[in-house]
Amino acid sequence: MKISRIRLTNFRNHRDTEIELDRLNIFCGPNASGKSSIKQALEICLTGRCEATDRGGRGADDLIRVGEKRAVVAAGLDPLGEVVRTISPSGSKLQVGDWTGSFKVQQELLYRELGADADLISAVINISSFLNLPPKDQAAMLHRLLPGEDDALENLDDGLREVLAAVVGDLIGPISPEQFEAIYKDLYAARREAKKELDQARGRLAGLEASASAGGQDPKLLPEMRRQLEELEAKKRELEAEKARAEAAADRRRSLAQRIEDAREEVARLKAGLERVEDKGEGVDTEDARSRLDNLLAEAKTAELDGAALATEIRELDAAVAALKKAKGKCPLSPGVIACPLKGAELEALNKDLAARRKKAVASHEAAQKKLGKLRVEADGLRETIEAAAKRENLRAELAKAGKALADLEAEMDEGLQADYHPDDLQAEIDELAARIRRGHAMIAETELTEKNRAAREAAQAAIDGMEGEVEALEKLVILFGPGPEGIRSQRLSSGLSAAEERINANLKAITGGAYRVRLEMEPEFHVIVNGPAGVVELRQLSNSERMRVGVAIAEALAHLSGLRLLVIDDAEILDERNRRMFSGYLLGLREGYDTIILLSTAQEAKEPGIPGVATFWMEDGRVARVGEAVGAAHG
Repeated sequence: MKISRIRLTNFRNHRDTEIELDRLNIFCGPNASGKSSIKQALEICLTGRCEATDRGGRGADDLIRVGEKRAVVAAGLDPLGEVVRTISPSGSKLQVGDWTGSFKVQQELLYRELGADADLISAVINISSFLNLPPKDQAAMLHRLLPGEDDALENLDDGLREVLAAVVGDLIGPISPEQFEAIYKDLYAARREAKKELDQARGRLAGLEASASAGGQDPKLLPEMRRQLEELEAKKRELEAEKARAEAAADRRRSLAQRIEDAREEVARLKAGLERVEDKGEGVDTEDARSRLDNLLAEAKTAELDGAALATEIRELDAAVAALKKAKGKCPLSPGVIACPLKGAELEALNKDLAARRKKAVASHEAAQKKLGKLRVEADGLRETIEAAAKRENLRAELAKAGKALADLEAEMDEGLQADYHPDDLQAEIDELAARIRRGHAMIAETELTEKNRAAREAAQAAIDGMEGEVEALEKLVILFGPGPEGIRSQRLSSGLSAAEERINANLKAITGGAYRVRLEMEPEFHVIVNGPAGVVELRQLSNSERMRVGVAIAEALAHLSGLRLLVIDDAEILDERNRRMFSGYLLGLREGYDTIILLSTAQEAKEPGIPGVATFWMEDGRVARVGEAVGAAHG
């Protein structure tokens, strides 16, 4: 990463500093002169954080020069342009060249262009950043620096490939460390679920085995058992039909018996009725009797009419007598107009005549009524005689009909319903067949259940076998994609670490003359082991001088692996004269392979080395000048 210039405005003790950088840049000056600000400004410019802030960049506003409202740090990156970070109490802003987009978008695009994330950039700018990381994070950073896993699936058999594809889909192209982590999580979850399903399937199989019945017949006999059961059911249906016919015949017989009894009672009733009318009108000519009755009725009608006429005559005579008595010498018809001519003896003779006529009329009326009564009595006798004859004929006809119906019923009883069907005996046989059928059904059901249970156990076992294969495959995949020593990442990291280890030790040889060597170990977790004059120690056991030199060797390896071609080294003043000379030779030999190297060292003076590509800067109280130039020429 070629950094052509750095610009700091109101950043820590820098008011307005602008530095044009060479390939190797050495910044010298007394303590608190602003050297570390160069390192912090470069890191915060590219990542938004530094050693003075937390990982989220909170606390950056503490780096604003006292009395100012904001600070600006900028770095000219070839060929991206100038990267400008503006810091204020409300937060920070980023602008990369002429890019557009939000702060987050530009930050992510910047990481993508540099090919490194914030942790890696911090590691090559701030050597202690990597050394202070937990071992797990150190291993993760090294792993991210290795190329994508283009050979991760090379040694997988078809079965493992199929299971892997079922969980995460088809994997095409190199697999990044982030993808590895996501795949591992998916496989881990799939294995957990597969084990759960396997346990459930085993539980179901155990339940099937526990419920398996020892009864039943050989399943091969099921067709014959069903055939025999069908025969029994057919025979039972025949007996039930026969019983139904027997019960119907018995019901018919009972019905006929009742109807015969009713018919006999009807015949007896008709005979009794016939006996009661047998002596009435026997031998009478019915037609003659009817003719005589008609004559009597006609004669009675005439007598009745005569009686009615006589009754009318009597009433009229009584009215005439009454009118004469009331008239008193006047005309009874018009007493107010005409005087009655009848006088004395004539009137008396008229009254006597009227009385005689009335008496005669009364006698005739009585005779007519008496005659009418006799005619009616005679007519009633004839009518009764005629009715008795008709009733006798009707009774005889009904008796003949009832007798025939009785004979027919008795014949039907004699001819068709004499067989003895014994429904109770048939029911006993039906009950016995029903019991055999129930036992047959139970035996078939038990045999079918046994066969079904056997088939279910076989299917469950087959499913378990498949699940066990899947779990076994997932176990292998979880191991292969997991962080353990047998995983692809660990194995590849172990093999990749050999190249990193070789690079680190080559650096240490140049820096220390071969007095120190580093070993990168993966077990039981990632460790950086240093073998030096004091023996084998870990990083935390090194002195500051040793830690600085080992840290530079590791930071250079990280920068080399990442392709950043950027290295920032601080605290070079802690080296003694001999180690400083070796370190200077190391940096001079390193400069051709890097775009930008920055060395920060506390010193009381600085000299111009006169070497192409190497620039020395003197810093004092936030002011910077290239050695050979007056300090006042700097933007301070």
